[in-house]
Amino acid sequence: MNTKLNSIIQDDSEMLWCAPAAICAVSGKPTSEINKICHRYKEELHNFHSMVVVNILEDLGYTIVVHSYHEPILEIAQRKKHINLLSFKTYCTYHKDNIGHIIATNNSYFVDNTRLYPTKLLISKSTKCWFIEVKA
Repeated sequence: MNTKLNSIIQDDSEMLWCAPAAICAVSGKPTSEINKICHRYKEELHNFHSMVVVNILEDLGYTIVVHSYHEPILEIAQRKKHINLLSFKTYCTYHKDNIGHIIATNNSYFVDNTRLYPTKLLISKSTKCWFIEVKA
C-alpha cells in the first residue's frame, strides 16, 4: 500500500465531503467507490465521526494508530513515513458553524474535499489537532 497522498478521482456527482475525500486520498480509490462504502456506515456523508473513518480504512486493509492527544498540525503534516489524517475544528461555509474537518497529510502536503491534489499545507503552527496515523 502507498504511503504517499493520492489525488482525488471525483467520478460521481455527489457532493464531496471531507471524510470520504480523506479516505480517497489515502486509498487512491475513486469517489464513487468510497461514497458507496461510506453509505454503508452512515446515510449522510457529512458530520462523520473520525472513528467511522478509522473503521472504513481498517476494512480497506490499512493498519491504523489512533492518537487521542493534540499536537500541532504542522508538526504532524511534515512527517513522511506515514499518511496522517488530521481532525480539527474549523468554520464550515456549508454548515455555517465551527465543526470538525478531516484532511489527509504527508510530507507537508494535504488533500481534502476542496483541494483534490496534494497541496502545500499553510496553517498556523499553534493550531492543534487530533490525528490518525495510517500505516500501509
